Amino acid sequence: MKFKLAHEVKFFETDPALRLKLGSLVKLLQEAAISHSGAVGQGARKVQETGFAWVLHKLGIDILRCPEYGERLEIVTWSTGVKGLKARREFRVSSGSETAIAASSLWFYIDAARKQVVRIPPEIITPYGSESETALQRDLDNWKADRDFIPEMEALITTRFSDYDPLEHVNNSVYFDYLETAIFRRFNRAARLKSVDMFFAREIPREIETISTGFKTAGVSNSFKIWNSAQIYACGDFILDG
Repeated sequence: MKFKLAHEVKFFETDPALRLKLGSLVKLLQEAAISHSGAVGQGARKVQETGFAWVLHKLGIDILRCPEYGERLEIVTWSTGVKGLKARREFRVSSGSETAIAASSLWFYIDAARKQVVRIPPEIITPYGSESETALQRDLDNWKADRDFIPEMEALITTRFSDYDPLEHVNNSVYFDYLETAIFRRFNRAARLKSVDMFFAREIPREIETISTGFKTAGVSNSFKIWNSAQIYACGDFILDG
């Protein structure tokens, strides 16, 4: 089953060039996934009441063209089933007949109280159906991000109340706000992302007040991580357009 969500890009979702911000994009993908779950009887409130939750493990995004303010978009999302403990979800963002963005994601199903990954029950995943089509061609499952590099640039970021979601940790979409902040501080507002892959290593709980986001350039690709002195919360790669 493919689920479709219509959206018009709002002013507050755009950057100084009136392009859709990376964090805003990921929030749209998240909203499409949540709405899809609601449509098959697995809405966020129902899942939360059971004591379980979906947790994002990896997200890969290709930006073929960045949508702009006022543009009408259609976000299509679908499941490609379960492999082991991971569920895979695909996304395509279109403007008219043009595909602007393609994304793939891997998810864990967790016992929220124990913060432990569990097997996804058939009654949870079956209502989504399973499609064979994938949005991205690269192997997100076997891709591994570099955690150990020494950043060439570091941006210190203060967490905000608005960063946190009902699971009491920084929402995964906000990690992309942190990354985009570091990119714009380094490359200025002219920077355009072509692709980004992120591995979510650990949640950022409420007691964390500041984190660092940094990266290093290695040819065309750039490695990044979000961390503090205690641990790494996320890491991955991005490529700038041009």
